[in-house]
Amino acid sequence: MPAARCRRSAGLRSRPPASPIPPRWLDSLLSLQGEKVLRVKGLVRVVGQDRPVVVQAVHHVPHPPVLLDRAVAGGTRIVVIARGLSAAGLRASFAAAVGG
Repeated sequence: MPAARCRRSAGLRSRPPASPIPPRWLDSLLSLQGEKVLRVKGLVRVVGQDRPVVVQAVHHVPHPPVLLDRAVAGGTRIVVIARGLSAAGLRASFAAAVGG
């Protein structure tokens, strides 16, 4: 697959959301666009946790969130590798889902 046909989008958020990742956002992304989603990986800060939660998915399949075994610096970072999805659209949908 030519690299020009893939897009990478990172959804960044400085304030931690109240849950590991808004389930509606990830569920919607995977159910509506799963065939275009090659991979989702991220570290998500959660209110009340000193360690981030690791979120991952491949195509339509989300993996269970896992609490990272150590603290790391930085805020929420999510990377979506997909074909035919707008980076701006992914960022806007994520921002809307987490209230920002």
